[in-house]
Amino acid sequence: MDRISKIEISLIQIERAILLALDEFEYVSAITLAGAAEEILGKILEAEGKTSSHTAILTLLQLSHEQLNLQTLSKEEQKEITNGTRNHLKHFMGTEYIEANLKQQACNLIHRAISNYIMLCKEPTKIIWRWIAEEKGFPSYPMKET
Repeated sequence: MDRISKIEISLIQIERAILLALDEFEYVSAITLAGAAEEILGKILEAEGKTSSHTAILTLLQLSHEQLNLQTLSKEEQKEITNGTRNHLKHFMGTEYIEANLKQQACNLIHRAISNYIMLCKEPTKIIWRWIAEEKGFPSYPMKET
């Protein structure tokens, strides 16, 4: 029987997501893997009383909307902006197709997963450093004006 920590599992998922995105341009699986790692590591951080990358982004979205005098986002709108594509790839959500910038969504989730990993005081690996050096699609989230 194998014994492996959740952090080790998450690192395997992050590194595979990075390789899929950089070498194979396969963003659907990269999103799913990075999303799983980001969620696991985020829950570990929050159990330690720290802020996960997802929670930080939700706070930033809310503050940005307030500063720009935009309508406050509901919890559902926040979830759709930050995790909508990931959730649509994991679950049947009443639609047969989704429209999304898969490369950008993969980038967003890989960055969030890496951020959580590093916030757990883990050193970036060679593959993580490669991502940082090669990927220029820094996280981007819409600023919905409704």
